[in-house]
Amino acid sequence: MGATYSKRINKHNFRNKVNKANEEIHKKYNFQINPIGHGAFSHVYLASPVSMPNLVVAIKSLTKFGMTKVHVDSIHDEIEILAKLEHSNIIKYFESYEDKYNVFIVTEFLQGYNLGQHLKQKQFTEFGAASVMNQLVDAIKY
Repeated sequence: MGATYSKRINKHNFRNKVNKANEEIHKKYNFQINPIGHGAFSHVYLASPVSMPNLVVAIKSLTKFGMTKVHVDSIHDEIEILAKLEHSNIIKYFESYEDKYNVFIVTEFLQGYNLGQHLKQKQFTEFGAASVMNQLVDAIKY
């Protein structure tokens, strides 16, 4: 049967074939074997579209196992927000796949450090800190 959240899924143009998202996304993208990051319910992989092997994207793979409806709804909200944003300091959203067990979010991949890693290095000059703050404020203002 269809996914439990069919109204939200259809609203956001998710692909709601039960248990098919994993199969579909692996047909469309070539994944690197090891994840580049992870969270409580997710792993992030680098991948390339089969049709454009020189393009590298990031794919956040989330398992719904152990998630509450509130968690799943927050993922839907994240996708909805990402899909609407178009700003130079915010990653670009490409597409999503969802089935009964998984959600996959495909975004652009940005090479380099994330802000948390950069802050841990503590190598900010006053000018560097001002530059980062300016970019953050610009993105938040957007």
